[in-house]
Amino acid sequence: MSLRSDFLSFDAELARRGVPPLSPWWQEQIGRYLDSYEAGAVLEFWACVGRGGAKSTVLYKLATFAALLGKFTIPADERHYAIVLSRVRAEAEKGLAIIDSWLGKLAVEHHTVGDVLELDGMPRG
Repeated sequence: MSLRSDFLSFDAELARRGVPPLSPWWQEQIGRYLDSYEAGAVLEFWACVGRGGAKSTVLYKLATFAALLGKFTIPADERHYAIVLSRVRAEAEKGLAIIDSWLGKLAVEHHTVGDVLELDGMPRG
């Protein structure tokens, strides 16, 4: 399976659990990015999207997907994080609450330490 198909399955699973799926346009853009990433062509995702364009939701889904299902190896005894930043603290806190809710819907064991969501028992270092 490709990262694109894995991500679309992840988005569909969230939808089955009550989270609105990404629009077809966003699904295609993220799919194109993941295809290029998997081919070793890109490491960054850039988009110019106006207010209300679901940018934050897309980034939260992409970060959650990478943390849960990313195809990479983390050496033993190392810790790696998916980081989502915002210029406004309240927006960052909102993002953490959204991701926390999704992890609960997916029955992923986790806990919060300050402003960090720790995944319990995940093979991520």
